[in-house]
Amino acid sequence: MGKKFNNFKGRIKGDLVYFALNSVVCYIPFWFIRRFFYQIFGLKLLKGSRISVKTVVVSPKKIILGKRVIINENCILDGRGGLIIGNDVSISMGSKIITASHKSSSSSFEYKSSETVIENNVWLGVDAIILDNSYLREGVIISAGSVFKGESERLGIYSGNLAKKVAIRKLKKNYEIEYHPFLR
Repeated sequence: MGKKFNNFKGRIKGDLVYFALNSVVCYIPFWFIRRFFYQIFGLKLLKGSRISVKTVVVSPKKIILGKRVIINENCILDGRGGLIIGNDVSISMGSKIITASHKSSSSSFEYKSSETVIENNVWLGVDAIILDNSYLREGVIISAGSVFKGESERLGIYSGNLAKKVAIRKLKKNYEIEYHPFLR
């Protein structure tokens, strides 16, 4: 009975955190207030990082954002399998990073999760989707509307569904993102 009750308590707590972050906190127009709540619920944010309004956050304790990461409006950050994002990453509006799914050949629709890592200076275009168990190397671009799964090459530009490498980014040196709006 004790194990079942503890599991039930954990699920209720997780549901309450999800509800608080995604029905209340994500609509607060002031970043310093949203940041406070994200950190209270365990999301690790380094200096200069920001999550814009209307972004859904799942399992914040398993999400780490490096320095100067910009998550724009209406994104999804799924930390169930673990999500690590490096420095100076730009995630455009509507993008989704998903770290869990189901095993397609399972007769019980078995759940699976796996870590996703995004290195420094990566740019996700509008409505890009990154699926579980992906690794985006330094300087990668995922084009608008693309779906990526797997491991990228450094400085690769990927496009399509499923995304394929279409070019190499001619980035001469790493950059630091500067973004300081008062609201959003």
